[in-house]
Amino acid sequence: MNNLVITATRSMKSYAIGVAECLAKFPRFSAMPEFTNGVGILSSDRFADGEMEVSIGESVRGKDVVLFTSCSRNDAGIGVDEAKIELYHTIDALKRSQAENIIVFEPFISCSRSDRTTRRNSVGL
Repeated sequence: MNNLVITATRSMKSYAIGVAECLAKFPRFSAMPEFTNGVGILSSDRFADGEMEVSIGESVRGKDVVLFTSCSRNDAGIGVDEAKIELYHTIDALKRSQAENIIVFEPFISCSRSDRTTRRNSVGL
């Protein structure tokens, strides 16, 4: 297993902190010096023209990154469109930072209005 980093977008920071605290109680993770609770390494900036930029505060090169996100229900009150754009920017930033593996964990899948499918339309997930 590569070095493990647990991080989250703005919509799931408290959830990811809880997961990291629970994992730290297990001997396998607490004894692993490379286990990082990197929840705070991501920062999202919004510009006046509506653009977004996500930056990573530490190196994730060669590490396995578990990214917690939610594009539907979230405590931060972030809308679906903004949460999805933040997710895409975050994945792009992690790829550019040369993370070995990126695992996205989204506990609440955001369905759109087209959740009743027919043969010729998308489901909207």
